[in-house]
Parts: sequence; C-alpha cells; structure tokens
Amino acid sequence: MRLSIPRVANVSAALTVLAILCAAFSVYVFGASLGSGSQQQRTELAARLASSRVEAAIEQHRDIARRLAARIAEDGLMGEAKSAARNAWTTMLAPALPQVMKLRVIPAGSRDTDPTSVPELSFACLDLIDRSEKNLPVPQAELHMPGTPSAHIDVSAPVPGSADHPAALGHVLLSLNPAVIRDALATLQATDGYAELLQPVSGAEPLLIASGGDASLKSGAATVTRTIAETGWTLTVWSAPPASTPSAAELAVSGGAALLALVLFILSAVLPRRALAAAVQHDAEVLNTLFHDIRSGVLMGQYPFRLREFTQLAKQLRASGEEMIQDRRHLEKLAQQDALTGLASQAVFEQRLGKLLQQARLGFSSAILIAEIDHLDEINTQLGHAAGEILLKQFAHQLRDTLRQGDVVARLDNGKFGVLFPFADLDKITPVVERLRSRMAEEFDPGSGMPRAYSWSAGLTLFSTADLDAAASIQRAEAALATARREGGNRTVTHMP
Repeated sequence: MRLSIPRVANVSAALTVLAILCAAFSVYVFGASLGSGSQQQRTELAARLASSRVEAAIEQHRDIARRLAARIAEDGLMGEAKSAARNAWTTMLAPALPQVMKLRVIPAGSRDTDPTSVPELSFACLDLIDRSEKNLPVPQAELHMPGTPSAHIDVSAPVPGSADHPAALGHVLLSLNPAVIRDALATLQATDGYAELLQPVSGAEPLLIASGGDASLKSGAATVTRTIAETGWTLTVWSAPPASTPSAAELAVSGGAALLALVLFILSAVLPRRALAAAVQHDAEVLNTLFHDIRSGVLMGQYPFRLREFTQLAKQLRASGEEMIQDRRHLEKLAQQDALTGLASQAVFEQRLGKLLQQARLGFSSAILIAEIDHLDEINTQLGHAAGEILLKQFAHQLRDTLRQGDVVARLDNGKFGVLFPFADLDKITPVVERLRSRMAEEFDPGSGMPRAYSWSAGLTLFSTADLDAAASIQRAEAALATARREGGNRTVTHMP
C-alpha cells in the first residue's frame, strides 16, 4: 500500500487518540521494546533498500544487454563472415558502458575461452551461455573468478533468431565491475547493522560478493535475510545492538514523567513523521536513480516510490525523460551524418580513423582513400550550387552502393570524400577503386535536362605502424590526391608508407 501525506496525517491522529487511552498500560512495554523494535525496523528498511538497489543495478544492465542483442540481430552481425564487424562494433560501443569491464558477442555453440583478456572469459562464463542455449534456468547475474584481477559479474542476453530459425544466434555477455554491486551496499551505516551479499556454491561455502556496515556486528543468527530475485543471491543482515533498556525500578520512579513524555511524543506525531521521513528519504534516493537513468539514457519500466505524491511526479518526470532521451539520440544521429549526402560525418570518420591506426600497430592492415570530384568549383560557377549538390549526392550514393558494408564512407568537406577499408591490403582494394571509377564515369543531370560528364581523382595509401598519429596517414593520402590532380585528374595515385 502506497503512503500519502493525508493518509499519514490520519494515521497520526488515530495513534494519538489510542496512545492517550492506552498510555498507562503501554508505558512499560513501550519503554522496554522501543530500542529493539526501532532497530529491527531500521534493519529491515536498510535490507529492503539495499536489495532494491542491487536488483535495480542488475535489471539496468540486463536491459542494456537485451537492447544490444536486439540491435545485433537487426544489423545482421552474427553471420560467420561478420566477426570483424562484430569486433569493431563492440570496440566502438565499449566506451559508452563505463561500468562494463568487457563487452563480448559470443556466437551460438562457441566454447573458446580467453585467458588473456581482463576480465578472463572462463569456463564458468561459457557455462552460463551453455545453460541458456539448453533452455536451463539461468540467473540474472553471476559472480565469476572471485579473488582474482578477472573478478567480474556476468549478465547475458540471447541474440534472437529469425521466424524461420527461432533458436538464439548467440549471446551478448556483459562482464560488470563488482563495484557496481558494492556501491549498492555502500550506504549501509554502522547503526543499520552489517550486511553480506552471498552467491551459493554447490558443496562449498557461499561466495562473498559485497558487504557493508560494521563487520564486528556479525555474530549469531542473522536478523534479516532477503533473496535477490532470479539470481540465487542472498542478502544477510545482522542488526546493531538495541539501545539499553531501562530497569524496572527506573521505570517505576519515572512512570508519571514517562506517561507525559509518551503523550507529547505521540501528539507531536514523531512516529508518523519518522515513517514519512523514511519514505521521503527512500523516494529521494529513487528519484536520484531516475535522474541518473535519464542522464544515462536507460529507463526502467517503473520505479518503487512509496509516497503517492512522488509517484505522480515520477510519471511526469519519466515521460519528460523519455522525450529528452529521444531528442538526445536524434541529435547524436544528426552529428554522425552529413546533412546533404547522408554519409558519415567528418567527426565519425576521424574517430574510426584513430581506431584503425591502433589496430594497424597490432598488425591488422587497413587502407584509406581520399577522393575529390574534378572541377567541382567550375561546375558550381557554370551550373549553380544546386547542380553541384546534385552531383555530390549522386557521387555519395554511388560510393555507398559500390563499397562493402563494413567500409566507412564519409564526406569530409566540399567535394572531398574519405573512405576507410578496414582490414584490407592494397592488392584487394585497388580493383575495388578501379571498379568505382568505371561505374562512376557517368553523366549527371544538373536539373536542366542536359546531362554532363564528370570525373574524380583520388589518393590511396595504407596505415603504417610508423605513423605517429592519424594525421600522418591523412597527409600521405592527401599528397597522393594532389599528385593525381597535377597529372590531369580522373585517376587514382597510390603512395605507400
């Protein structure tokens, strides 16, 4: 049942009337049980809040994994020939997931471990995938490699198949930093008690995932035990010792004063205020989580607010947050595309250029082509800028349709275009460029009904391990382009590193 301010006020009035009638009988019981009862309530509240934080953190990353799996299926990246594209895709996306130590896309049936990476892809990680492929129960999250530099928490989601082949094509595996879960227990105070989040292990002691509070309170039986939904994890809490209880003699001497204090205490609505304050504190933390999710761009289906007033406000904030996220994604998409041609922007080109240079230093060869339409300024002067834009669009369309899906095609400035050929040698790229030239030796209609022929020049080079930065590769390709233009244009010149 959700709280509301009017409901708390009504409960406060009812408790005041009942407390006045029962004060004489309850003063001793209340005085003796106040400390332990309040402490028990505080411990249960702390356990409930900690478990909700853990569940929210897991669900947030499960939702991310499901979204990524759906995107991979939509883009068709699970084919046998798409390994390089998948690797490039995960490398590009990894910086956007700061709490994920490693993002992996594992094809169905793959059982190859990776002991060289951090965190390590172990048999325990693959067993999680194996259970999912066999339609066995799979926990939402599972701790692997505890006590090692590769310690991580795996969250997975299957990549859906097609209607004809419904079996999963593979799995997206997020290896989370255990600090994500430790942060959920970091707010536990010593006055709340001591909590441990444990993962059961068949035939052995449970694994400690995270802890919080005062460890010296761990003694005897636990006060509160909660199970984290669909994980098998258990949150165990030991309470802090209750306040000292007055003796019977002290209660007898102070009975009259205790009765008056109790009446004043109830009349001031301390208990309802405490419940209201706890609810406000809880809802403020949930509200903070909502704002964080809006900033991160991933919203949960609903948020566990206690106060009805906060619930109504949260609905409006969530709706506004969804609009903000959509607007931000739209702006990000516009920043990644050239407005005229629809090709990748220069910023995207430079970002991918730097990554390919890093891969070239590891031995993976890639090529770069800088192409420019010949005599574009004369076409703009003679036929108008509208005709020049038609030519730019036609050239961009032919580039995109002729090149491979994994090649990066971008408009750099004016009539200049850049093409990145990932993981390719010159002997493979040169025929592609010549095929481009033969296809693009066409006429274009500037809109006047009188077609006009056009040509283009290009500079081609390979990334070199000796290049200090991406600018060196660009300068080599630009120099080759300048040579092609000096030689009369309508040709491609190759400069080797």
